[in-house]
Amino acid sequence: MAGLPCLVRPMLATLRHRLPADQDRYGWEFKWDGVRTIAYVSGHQVRLLSRNNKDMTASYPELAVLADRVHAPVIVDGEIAALRAGRPDFAVLQSRMHVRHPAARLIDTIPVQLYVFDLLYVGDQPLLGMPYTERRARLDDLGLDVDPVLGGYDGARLRYAGNVGTGFTDTMLAGLMRLLAPFERETSPFSTPAPPRHTCGTRWVEPRLAGEVAFTERISDGSLRHASWRGLRNDKDPGHVHPETG
Repeated sequence: MAGLPCLVRPMLATLRHRLPADQDRYGWEFKWDGVRTIAYVSGHQVRLLSRNNKDMTASYPELAVLADRVHAPVIVDGEIAALRAGRPDFAVLQSRMHVRHPAARLIDTIPVQLYVFDLLYVGDQPLLGMPYTERRARLDDLGLDVDPVLGGYDGARLRYAGNVGTGFTDTMLAGLMRLLAPFERETSPFSTPAPPRHTCGTRWVEPRLAGEVAFTERISDGSLRHASWRGLRNDKDPGHVHPETG
């Protein structure tokens, strides 16, 4: 991966018997109870290394979507976790931890997520000399936590068409949330199930608005590859959004 170092060792926690007196100078992280990983992202490749420098990339192929979320080579620090009832569950994650090449059924049944909490490199620029708060601000600017689902109609059926993780600003997202709030529903509107690994924690809405995305190609299941949000199409009826017309 050009521009990135081959190995960055993770910063590990040390034991303290009491809270520091100057707590306002510290950051606090939720304990995700998963597997620590350093993720190296460059081009269309993602490499995942454990805290012991073990390559885990093949065990978590769904995390390859991280390559679609960044526009420059990066190294990020985070935790791989599996959720049950909205909470990390290490026992559930163990079903994935030692499977080198998981089958699609296992990935759909036990999806994992990567919770990123630090940005270590951007391109060949190390950020380790920056204050933690500045690295976190740079990490927030990457927008890695944006993961909405869009879809299109196949005849009278609304079919899943993939997810979009780029092309948004904070202002755009806030505006979309306000527009979509009146259409919220409990269940998915899709006629065919969307992959669980893409819909964990999703808030579903009625298909009342149409949006436009740019993408490089459709893959074999009809989903969009490298989709990027372009904006709402107020001139288009959602019922007229079909695969053949985008």
